[in-house]
Amino acid sequence: MWQFLTFLLVMIIDIEIKENSMRILYVVDSTRFGGVEKFIINLAEEVQRTNRKDIFVTRESKLSEKLIRIGVDVRIINFEDIFRKIVELTKILREDIDLIVAHRWNAIITSIIANRHTKIPVISVVHSLYQPGTRWEQETTQGVYDIPQLIQNSCVKIIAVSKAVANALIEAGIDRKKITIIYNGTKETGYKKKKRINAFFTIGFVGSISHEKGPDLFFNVIRNLPPLLYNNIRIVFVGSGPMQEEIEKKIKNLKVEYKFYGFLENPYEIMSQFDIMMVTSRQEGFPMAVLEAMSMEIPILAFAIPSLCEVLDDDITGKLIFDSEIEDVGEKIEDLYQHPSKLEKMGKQARKKWEEKYQWEICMKKHMETYELIYKTLS
Repeated sequence: MWQFLTFLLVMIIDIEIKENSMRILYVVDSTRFGGVEKFIINLAEEVQRTNRKDIFVTRESKLSEKLIRIGVDVRIINFEDIFRKIVELTKILREDIDLIVAHRWNAIITSIIANRHTKIPVISVVHSLYQPGTRWEQETTQGVYDIPQLIQNSCVKIIAVSKAVANALIEAGIDRKKITIIYNGTKETGYKKKKRINAFFTIGFVGSISHEKGPDLFFNVIRNLPPLLYNNIRIVFVGSGPMQEEIEKKIKNLKVEYKFYGFLENPYEIMSQFDIMMVTSRQEGFPMAVLEAMSMEIPILAFAIPSLCEVLDDDITGKLIFDSEIEDVGEKIEDLYQHPSKLEKMGKQARKKWEEKYQWEICMKKHMETYELIYKTLS
């Protein structure tokens, strides 16, 4: 009898050890440092803090440098070569891996193809809107795979960072039952919005200076501001990108106060000087910069694309600009300029919503609960 009880006890201990030693392989293709990379850095810091044995796979980049400095297990593969990246990732998958969590489309597809023989459960984390026929899709799949069908059949769970991202996946044909929405979260930046220290009303832009972020739309808003504001504003760009030279030339011709800071690893001191942050993106999955601004009590003025309508409450945590109001954006900015108490109230409400919904700890807890549930269910 005692032999059976001893055997049973050993089995229970083995199960508990296995349950507590889930090893995750995080795969992310990083070509620039943006919101996804900030998410991965926060995740890596948590992995290091809790002494987990997880592995991070990425290309040689700013992200890989930061991950190495944090001290987590980093494997660098060549994402540029279609076949080589699959071979390199396949070798890593032969190690003791319990779960694959892939971020960004290229990494998701590469993980699925490399995993054909190892059959490790794959979770895809989708940060951007799915758009069929894009260049990366053709390069990654060589036209062989139907992306939505491949993800549908190969992933045990798809995490969408917003309802907007989830809806785009559903429209592409993915079963809504496979999709879980977990909003992104951010850590405290250590900064708060400063009181205006001079006559200038500072309007900030944070992000890649590229077509999808709408810097040209930002410029059009500034160009059409009311005369009262024109001599009293300061424009600040934090970020870099292919449209920077074009936009900087246009802003310079307006003869307003302006500053381009380029990419900053720590932009928060500069952001704290913003009176408002204006977001003119044509599309967003779920913008981390907006969450960081909310945590700093910076009011947001944003074009009313779906994901921004999810995070912002019009006239409460910021101002949403709907298509029918494009011509009136200048008047909205002028109203905020003339009513600093309204700005301050918006900033505090934005902070309150961030505390309730978008702190990193909330996001991390939901991710880990999802991973653990899948691991235990499939073990």
